[in-house]
Amino acid sequence: MPPAAPSQTNQPGQPAQAPASAAASPAPLPRPLPRNPRGRQQAGPLPAEDAAIPLERVPYFRSDLRRIAITAGLMFVLLIAGSIVLRSLLQA
Repeated sequence: MPPAAPSQTNQPGQPAQAPASAAASPAPLPRPLPRNPRGRQQAGPLPAEDAAIPLERVPYFRSDLRRIAITAGLMFVLLIAGSIVLRSLLQA
């Protein structure tokens, strides 16, 4: 549905002007999602074939996993260092 243009009152003696948005082609309408003609699939066992994605085909998996491990290690070190610093500040 195209947006409504603001209403304009025409003065006598002036020709009516069409809004600029009306001259442009209308925006494309979104397509509806495809429907399964059989309805919902039945719950049951999955097919016997292996549905796992091989890790060689997942881009950046190992580098992302390494980055997460480094970040977790640094957070753990910061927690320990912060607790030691706070303990020393509170004892003084």
